[in-house]
Amino acid sequence: SNGSTVSIILQNRACGPDNNLHCTYNRTFIPQADEIFVLAATNASLAVFFDVLEDGYPDLLVLQGNSKQNFQLIGFQNSLVQDVHFIKVMVLSTFSCDTCSHQNKLPYGNDQPGQSVKMETITILDGIKDNWIQLSAVQMSQSGQLTLELPYVIIGLGATPNFVEKLTVAIPPNSRSNQLVRTYTQMIPNSQIVVVPSPLMNPEKWHSKLFITPSRMILHTGIALSVTLVVLAGVLAILQYREKVEDDRERKLQSQRFHYDAL
Repeated sequence: SNGSTVSIILQNRACGPDNNLHCTYNRTFIPQADEIFVLAATNASLAVFFDVLEDGYPDLLVLQGNSKQNFQLIGFQNSLVQDVHFIKVMVLSTFSCDTCSHQNKLPYGNDQPGQSVKMETITILDGIKDNWIQLSAVQMSQSGQLTLELPYVIIGLGATPNFVEKLTVAIPPNSRSNQLVRTYTQMIPNSQIVVVPSPLMNPEKWHSKLFITPSRMILHTGIALSVTLVVLAGVLAILQYREKVEDDRERKLQSQRFHYDAL
């Protein structure tokens, strides 16, 4: 209303009856009106995604101002209330330090562009039908306007917490005679995988480090599990108490019966 420029978050959604008019393909982008906190950054000249907290959820960095004003960088934490899932992959190089004294350790090297990642998994389509999907991405590739060259790949899994059936990592040059490809199976969602391709020419011996980010629903699950255990413990305590009372009564009857028989 005041002519200022703000950032808008768009959600990639399947076409439906409510958005079919603006749907050229099978999917479309829907503005997220719930993300009101982003509107606080007025006069925005640039907005990019960046995982500030290293938890797998892309946060938002907004640059305010113009050439006539002082620029100011503002960060917004990802506040999605949905329990969405992801998988984050970082593929390192095998560069080692010739003058270092710890050559017997794993050569982590540094970030390297051009590494490709392919993910295959099963997701739920329309809440009923299982759908096999395949997603691919390239590490540190300029795939969008004004995007950051991030040294990793984040693949969104949506709200389906299924295991990633296959995760394939490939390193160029990748010819038919010598394919530098490694496939991992049954990867845990909400995790970060660091792949160290060492030795480079033997993909079957590549090293991988798995870092798991707890889901936001773990607290609710823990509370529900604790309440269930407390209820079960209470029921067991009541049953045990009733059984003890019954045993005491039977023991008294047995003692009285023995006393009368003796007489």
